[in-house]
Amino acid sequence: MAVVPITVYVKANSKAEINRKLAAGHRLVGVQYRMGDVVTWPLGDLLPDESVVKVFNREVDGSPYAKAYGKWDQKKGRVK
Repeated sequence: MAVVPITVYVKANSKAEINRKLAAGHRLVGVQYRMGDVVTWPLGDLLPDESVVKVFNREVDGSPYAKAYGKWDQKKGRVK
């Protein structure tokens, strides 16, 4: 059975910033919002490959406002 990609929000200024932090060994967490529920996903092996990563640095009406989008590359451990 194939693992289904998901959508997570990561607070950062850019995809490049996320990748720099991951390369430096920082632990970053993405947040998945679904049906009134909030689930956190560490960026790493547990996040399904090709999951959508929405980058935000501000919220509008309590919801993250995405400024950039990317996909998780599980093999490289980075956002592309």
